[in-house]
Amino acid sequence: MHTRLILFFAYSLKTSTRYQKTKTFFYNLLENPQSRLKSWFDVFMIVLVISSVFSLIYEVQNTAGEWATIFENFVVVVFICEYLLRGWLYSDTHNLIIKYYESSEYLGTPFRLHKIFILILRNKLSYIFSASAIIDLLAILPGYRPLRILRVFLIFRLFKLMRYSQSTQMFLGVLSSKRFELTTLVFLMSFLIFIASTAIYMFENQNVGGQITDLYDAFYWAIVTISTVGYGDITPVTTGGRLITSALIISGLGVLAFFTSIIVAAFNEKMCEFQDERLKASIEKCTDSTIVCGFGRVGQQVARQLHANKMNFVVIDQDEQHI
Repeated sequence: MHTRLILFFAYSLKTSTRYQKTKTFFYNLLENPQSRLKSWFDVFMIVLVISSVFSLIYEVQNTAGEWATIFENFVVVVFICEYLLRGWLYSDTHNLIIKYYESSEYLGTPFRLHKIFILILRNKLSYIFSASAIIDLLAILPGYRPLRILRVFLIFRLFKLMRYSQSTQMFLGVLSSKRFELTTLVFLMSFLIFIASTAIYMFENQNVGGQITDLYDAFYWAIVTISTVGYGDITPVTTGGRLITSALIISGLGVLAFFTSIIVAAFNEKMCEFQDERLKASIEKCTDSTIVCGFGRVGQQVARQLHANKMNFVVIDQDEQHI
């Protein structure tokens, strides 16, 4: 009984035109980078996020009126709706059910509800525990006013801006493409910081007149030094401490150069992809134009005919000199 009801519901959703149109609308609104709706929604969310952050910051030392409460409630409702809609768009549950049912029918295995529930739950959990979904969820917490300690999650509202900025997404994509190199760099930095903080603690502790009182000071000094910031609040007084400082500064310059080379190489590799995607997006917007592939003898003849008929056209050719 339950199995038939679930299958009927799944197939009904698959064949429902209204359901598909609704899901397509929200996909264009939230996920489709080529949709004009998404562009307007991104602008709206950027303004909303920044306004909510300034509103909560204002309340730290000022008494906000009823308008602030109403505005914050509106922001939280929008965030919750967005979170739920993105979870809904993440996967088609009815397609999972249909695929599992048809696979069971083909293989002659029994259709077990608990297995399909586990499959659906696993699929949704993959979204819930994704970085973007966690940021979206934590961005809702500052709106719970009775617990002011939750205001610390205000920073996650600023992280939400990364979702709505194509430039930020492009930069994150570049970093993701160099995940192995960046992980190696992090391990190298951690190793250098650990060795340097241990060594400076041995040479610069208070027993020998140094300014390092504990391992926390040594760790703080190592981070400041390897980043080549050098606040000067902790300075070595022993010969060994100065040698360690010099070595760590040189290592920090090497780490910085390594990081810069990784980012530059990643951007060079991705630049062609970005240009191709931008060109593809521009072509997709030319809905009332004819695309002429190649501008050789035949392509030139076609272009002349289109021009004579006063028809819009776009020429694509591998050699820029042909165009």
